[in-house]
Amino acid sequence: MGKGIRTKPKIAFILITACLAFVAAGSSNTQKKASNSQYGSSLFGEYASITKLGRYGTHLILEGELECDADIENINLMLVGPASVARYPLLSSSSGGKVSFWLSDKINNGIFLDAIGVSNYMAFIELECEEGLRHYNLANHAELQEIDYCSISNMNITKRVRLAGGNLKLEGEEDASYFIVKANMQALPEEVYDIVLDPGHGGPFSGAIGKLGTVQYKEKDLNLQVSILVAEKLREAGMKVALVRDVDRDVFPYGSGGRTVLCNELKAKYSFSIHFNSAASNQYQGTEIFIANNSDPGLAIAFADAIVQAVGYKYSNMVVNKIGEGVYNRRFNQADVEESAQTAAGRGYEPYPARVGDNYYFAVREPGGLTTGAWADGRDRVNGSNDFRGSSNTAEGLLLELGYVNNEENLKVIIGKKEEYAQGIVDGLRVYLENQHVNSRY
Repeated sequence: MGKGIRTKPKIAFILITACLAFVAAGSSNTQKKASNSQYGSSLFGEYASITKLGRYGTHLILEGELECDADIENINLMLVGPASVARYPLLSSSSGGKVSFWLSDKINNGIFLDAIGVSNYMAFIELECEEGLRHYNLANHAELQEIDYCSISNMNITKRVRLAGGNLKLEGEEDASYFIVKANMQALPEEVYDIVLDPGHGGPFSGAIGKLGTVQYKEKDLNLQVSILVAEKLREAGMKVALVRDVDRDVFPYGSGGRTVLCNELKAKYSFSIHFNSAASNQYQGTEIFIANNSDPGLAIAFADAIVQAVGYKYSNMVVNKIGEGVYNRRFNQADVEESAQTAAGRGYEPYPARVGDNYYFAVREPGGLTTGAWADGRDRVNGSNDFRGSSNTAEGLLLELGYVNNEENLKVIIGKKEEYAQGIVDGLRVYLENQHVNSRY
């Protein structure tokens, strides 16, 4: 943890102005002494430690700690640029003079990176105390040292946001830790995508099967048909989209190009696994969107609402795992853990470390790496390894179960309104992203 070291006010004064000169120049690591900063009088050379740095989808994850004996009224993350200052409220707790802080209790509700303004910034922690304001430099002690992020693109143009720490060298003084954020517009790199769509099942794996009269409808085909429509519509909206499969073939869940791996190989923001559902009873119908543990349901709500509106059908009437209209979160229960262990024993490998409460669906768990508890390390040689399981800089994964093919009424809607299902998905994403820009705390 940052120890709250104090330096002489003169050095602190030099440091803040040197920092501003540094971010304005965006180049050299060595700066001459400068003066005349509005923050110089309240910055005393203390520093806070970043203990966790990450990205989940389009949002920044940041946690840290510092030392302060004063009574704290509010705590903010500050981004100080040459012409602007942004403040993001932080959550915090304190004990014995040690203060812990973090951006959000939800893994996908930190800073919306796409809304950061184009500029170069120096990051600080600002404490509002009874005695006044106190500012702390940020030293990055997290495992992840930097983030290089490209926003959702528009016709191949993106905002590239880079976050990293380092040491600022001052002539005649000791080095000072800093953390910078640089945002600029540029062409989207060839290797970077916005969205990866995973049409579930394929090849010999049909998934659920519905029947109208003597005609069978295989889930794998419906998944692919809707996914292709979604991809076309998202591309028309200016986004760069990849499909895990665009023909009738099976795809392993893990390994290079795998269903839950391709999104991170392509540095995408989102992985949407598109399915249709089935159940032992034919009473169930409607749309279900599955999200990860401890995540904000905003995107799932936007999807469910937009699909229901576009299709003119229903939210699911399934009550198990339901957390809101059309929004679900399935976790391992004890029976699931035992079944996972039995599967491992039958295939001859050591069971995965499944625990009660873990994210159940691999389409939700594995894209998020460390953030969502990914574990696919290749011990099951049939399905391969998720090489991003240990990453804290990943896509956000959602599972979209659009309707029930074993319910005749719902199946008729599915067959007749595939275009509308696709439009609902596109509309839901658009509404969510627009709301994130409007409600951004920047």
